[in-house]
This record gives sequence, C-alpha cells and structure tokens, in this order.
Amino acid sequence: MKTQVKILVLAFLVTAMSAGCTTVTHVRVDPPTAKAEVRPAKPGGKYTWAAGHWHWNGNRYVWSNGRWMKNKKGCTWAPGHWKKAPSGHVWVEGYWN
Repeated sequence: MKTQVKILVLAFLVTAMSAGCTTVTHVRVDPPTAKAEVRPAKPGGKYTWAAGHWHWNGNRYVWSNGRWMKNKKGCTWAPGHWKKAPSGHVWVEGYWN
C-alpha cells in the first residue's frame, strides 16, 4: 500500500512540474520577412501594439496578426522574435519587462 501511495505522489509531482514546461522548437528554414500590417485604431491610451510575426506550425511558417494589448502597470513590452541558433532558428516569446 505504501508503495502505491509513493508512486501516485511521484506521478502527481512529475505531472505538476511538467505542466509549466515549454518545448523549444528549432526551425532550420529561415523565417520570411515580416508582413506590413495596418494597425486598427488604438482602443485607448493604455495599450501597446504587439506586432504580427511568423509562427512555425510544424510544417511551414504561418502569419499571426498583430494585436493591441492592455499595458501592465510599470512594464514595457519586449516583442517576440526569431533568434538564430546553431541548430536553426528559435522563437523567443514576447514578454512584459
């Protein structure tokens, strides 16, 4: 019985810890040049534009449109970008800094 409880607890911990993990995908094909976007009207003074970008869907690049995001107090937006790596290109998510 104690062994079964230990296995269940271990399985729960592994699942809980892996829930926050992200997978890094290395893409060997260069991303296309960014598209020119027409920004819709700014919804208010406290919004920042997150530009569109090329997203790798596992087979090819697909365009993700830009969007207005509500500012986080005291933060600035660091946009996402493709970073050149020895094994190809890696997408670095945008974040509030």
